[in-house]
Amino acid sequence: MPEERAFDLQLLQKILPRIQGSSQSVKRVLVELMLMCLGQKKNVEELVNDASDLYKPWRRYADAPQAVYPQSARKIAYMLRRLEDDGFTSFWIS
Repeated sequence: MPEERAFDLQLLQKILPRIQGSSQSVKRVLVELMLMCLGQKKNVEELVNDASDLYKPWRRYADAPQAVYPQSARKIAYMLRRLEDDGFTSFWIS
């Protein structure tokens, strides 16, 4: 198994299930993880205020952007959308 795929699965199975809540610090962690998964460097502060640019492209599978860690990126996109729409997120309900 390639190292990138193994890390993607570990992130998805071991780290993301521990992230939940409604605070700005939860959102910041999700934004930073999403940028890492996408292999991008952007202004985290701007994205914490409005993360829609990170999760909107994931609404349709065919349009999903390229990612270094695609499975984790997809789950983080759902978690970010849930946090912005409902004010709370969890690995288990997004």
